[in-house]
Amino acid sequence: MTKISRDNFNKKELVNNLKSKFGTSTKNIEKIFDDIIDSLINIILSKNSISIKNFAQIRIILKKERVGRNPKTKEMFSISARNTVSLITSKNFKKEINKY
Repeated sequence: MTKISRDNFNKKELVNNLKSKFGTSTKNIEKIFDDIIDSLINIILSKNSISIKNFAQIRIILKKERVGRNPKTKEMFSISARNTVSLITSKNFKKEINKY
């Protein structure tokens, strides 16, 4: 079996990237980043949706209870109702990522 290489850009790398651009401490960048994420989460929870121009629209979607099936055993079971998050990217964002 071959190992799949993943080149995920994590929070630490993002903070270091922003640190080099703004020339401030890692601690300050992490605090700002965490505050932005917390603000986005609070807005989404209170409004059920947030739209960031030229990036994406993020919204909470209620999925109803439904019946599922285990494909291996064919056993039926109930999948409970739950909230999930939908991210719809903007046209400009899609254009940018398709340039490369």
